[in-house]
Formats: sequence, structure tokens, C-alpha cells
Amino acid sequence: MVAALEVIGGLLLCLIIFYDLFQSVVLPRPAVNKFALVRFVLRRIWVGWRWVGSRMSSIARRETWLAAFGPVGVLTMFGLWGLALVLGYALLIDGLRPQIHPPPVNFGTSLYFSATTLVPLSYGDLVPIGEGARFVIFAESASGVILAALAITLLFSLYGSFQAREESVVTLDAIAGAPPSGVQLLENAAEHGMHEELVSTFDEWRKWAAMVL
Repeated sequence: MVAALEVIGGLLLCLIIFYDLFQSVVLPRPAVNKFALVRFVLRRIWVGWRWVGSRMSSIARRETWLAAFGPVGVLTMFGLWGLALVLGYALLIDGLRPQIHPPPVNFGTSLYFSATTLVPLSYGDLVPIGEGARFVIFAESASGVILAALAITLLFSLYGSFQAREESVVTLDAIAGAPPSGVQLLENAAEHGMHEELVSTFDEWRKWAAMVL
């Protein structure tokens, strides 16, 4: 009975993570009313991160601290997905103990086997001998490769987007000052009659924000 519950629980957890991963990374456009487990966690982390930043007296330090949340959040997101997959597959492995040689002595051993398979760093001390266990190990190994590929792809994509942003920031300095100020941007546009430039500037940044989000 316990083994069956572990298999069901592990399968449900893996399916939830795969769905969250698909909606957040694979899907080319944001889904409406989607279930986003990692987004919920990141929002809670952001509350604490922002609270720490708001307590900093130095504006430069505060801005640096707040700006670091983006890349830290991306790494945290993939880390949480990885840990959740390790836990989900560990439940599946623990529920299939008789199909593994030697059988895991406890859940900690199943967790170890799952972690070394996802990375993958399997040392061969545990070997699946049943059809179900072999399929689970194969699926977890493939999941690790897919997760790593998605992480690398997303990081390169975000790097390209932020590099494009830096180029736009340099061009923005001419009318908004350095560092750019929204107030100065509006004042310069009004003073020099730069209505069209103002519209194009906002449109450019709107497109960049849509591309990143």
C-alpha cells in the first residue's frame, strides 16, 4: 500500500513539474490562468529580497541588490525544478524497491539514486532489474538532459535580450541622461519637440519588455 502511494505521489509530482516547466519555458507565449508552482515560490522569495533591499541606505547598493534578483531567480527556478524532480523520481524508485538490485534500504538511498541519475552521476552501485524501474531510470536520465538543455537555452536567450537592452540604454542616454531618468526624458522631449522620438523610445522598450516577459 505504501509503495503504491509512493508511486502515485511521485508520478503526480513529476507531472506537475513537467507541466510547470512546459508552461514557463517551452511555451513560446505566456499562458492565461496557468498553474505556476515556481512562480508562486519566486514571488514569496521576492518579498523577502525586496525587504532586504529596502533596508539598505546606499542607493547604489540597493539598486545592485534588487537587480541581482533576476539572474538569481532564474537559477533558483531551475534549481527548484531539479530538486522537485529528484524528489518525485525518488518516490517512484522507492515504490519500486523490489525491482532494484540491491534494494534501497531506506528512502534516503532512493533519494541518492534519484539524484545521481538526474545529474547524471550514477556509480552503478544500484541497478534497475525490473521493467518498471528501468523505465523510471531512463525517464529520469532523459529528464536531466532536457532540464539542462532548457536551462542553457533560456540563459543564452536572456543574455541576448539583456545585451540588446544595454545597447538601447546607451542610445537612451542622449535624451534621458546617464543614468537614464524618466523625468529628464519627458522634459527633454517637451523642450525640444521630440514627440516622435519619445513615442519610438517607449515603443522600443515596450517591445523589449514583451520579448523578455
